[in-house]
Amino acid sequence: MLKASPGPLVNGQTTNDNRPTLSGTAEAGARVEIFDNGVSLGLATLQPNGGWTFTPSQNLGEGAHRLTVIATDAKGNASPAASFDLVVDTQSPQQPVITFITDDAPGILGSVAHLGLTNDSTPTINGTGEPGSTVHLYQNGARIADIIVGNSGVWSYAYTTASPLADDTYTFTVTASDSNGNTTPFSTDFTITIDTQAPAAPGVIGVADGDGNTIDTNQITQESQPRLSGSGTAGDTIILTIMAMP
Repeated sequence: MLKASPGPLVNGQTTNDNRPTLSGTAEAGARVEIFDNGVSLGLATLQPNGGWTFTPSQNLGEGAHRLTVIATDAKGNASPAASFDLVVDTQSPQQPVITFITDDAPGILGSVAHLGLTNDSTPTINGTGEPGSTVHLYQNGARIADIIVGNSGVWSYAYTTASPLADDTYTFTVTASDSNGNTTPFSTDFTITIDTQAPAAPGVIGVADGDGNTIDTNQITQESQPRLSGSGTAGDTIILTIMAMP
């Protein structure tokens, strides 16, 4: 009998362990030799009860391996070869990245860049990765979602109205894993600030003509380009609307 551990692995399985431990049974006192694709890897450690184990002293290369074992007794009689096939894959999937965040809330629509501002409490996070790999999305260091990358190499995650984000600053990052347990490092941080609160209403201090003379409310003036002044919150944009008098 021949098997790989831990797991155990199934014959023909892919593993990211390039030094798998093999184990089996043989006649007590036999000499047990392990071969990889016909090349000797060394002798197994044999227990008095006939059980044996073997761990390669060097990493197995990437790709397919046929591991065989031959037991030889003290008289030189060799057993038929027992084999175990496996594929070694220790390569991490393609590094996933966050490319942009989508804002579809009324106001300013479109893509939000790193360090950008948005009024969308249910944004969509978009990125790329290796098709078939699983992207693990983290928000402020906490894992919040696992997303399988589509055949096109893109992935997305959308917050819903059932779990909107509160106004705050959020940092997102991703890592990816494949079916063999190989993982990537974390991606570069992607940070946004959510602000859904309307600014304080601006105030009008006064209106003046080109000479600086105050124009009172409902006053008639010949000034075609009056100068308005007022107050507001620093950084806000003031929108002026001119309405015709009835």
